[in-house]
Amino acid sequence: PTSPTKLATNTGMFRTMDAGATWTEVSFFSFSDVEFNPANPSIVYGAGPHGTFRSTNTGETWTRIDSGPTGNRIEIAVTPANSAIVYMFLGGGGSGLYKSTNQGVSFTRVNTWYSMTHQYWYDMAFNVSPTNANHLFGGEVSAYESTDGGVNWQAMNIGHVDYHAYEFANGYLYAANDGGLVRRLLTGGSAEDLSTGL
Repeated sequence: PTSPTKLATNTGMFRTMDAGATWTEVSFFSFSDVEFNPANPSIVYGAGPHGTFRSTNTGETWTRIDSGPTGNRIEIAVTPANSAIVYMFLGGGGSGLYKSTNQGVSFTRVNTWYSMTHQYWYDMAFNVSPTNANHLFGGEVSAYESTDGGVNWQAMNIGHVDYHAYEFANGYLYAANDGGLVRRLLTGGSAEDLSTGL
């Protein structure tokens, strides 16, 4: 399209083809998160209380993926390091990590002890490194990371509790928590507090 295609979710999913001037409802299902495939933006993933869904036409139509998670809080993570891999982390009852290796056509649950059940309704962060598809970051009350695709997790000492978002830029992990904003090199090391003045 000549204008960017965008998706917004609240009590349904809506699409704009004119940079937000007008919106069309493309699904009445609720989604807690939506992500585009980093190599093919025609492929879109959505998940929430009605299940896991996949679109191959930038959100015009959706197919339910029965092997994916269903729940009120699901975080989706994709990475340009491997566009075939899609992660979904389900919070709350039955919490766990789901992984697809075929661009979201099917999912399997990762066998791991790590879950997000304590405050997922308030604070829940999940993302995957843009340079390493096996390097995952999870956060609820405390922050954790995995370097083997989510099987094993280690605590990260990067500051305040209650994590809401992880983002990446210029080789850094940026983490937003109840104390503000911190950053740390993706490769590890100590965290730097960027909250002054916020």
